[in-house]
Amino acid sequence: MKTNFFLILAFWLLPALILSAQNGAAPVSQAPYIEVVVASDRIWLLPEETPQGEVHARVLDHQGKVVLEKTFCSGAESWWLDISTLAPGKYQLHLTSGQREYFERHARKRSL
Repeated sequence: MKTNFFLILAFWLLPALILSAQNGAAPVSQAPYIEVVVASDRIWLLPEETPQGEVHARVLDHQGKVVLEKTFCSGAESWWLDISTLAPGKYQLHLTSGQREYFERHARKRSL
């Protein structure tokens, strides 16, 4: 009787174990997507939803050197980076979530 009970229990649990092994671990919650808007002097970060915790932003130049770094709290009203001091060139913006954005800063044309 005990043997039958264990066999029935094993056959009942086996498909559930196989399916969970095939599907892998439960998905890890991802950080919300952050829309990046590059203006002439600022980069605006517009999250779809309020992220939990802090978001670290780093701007790297074409050589991979960090030229600007800022941390944003979830309670901040506006999220932006001042890029007015950056030299003209190509840059990358790296966010904590792994999101990367590429942008180019152009020299300002001055006219009188």
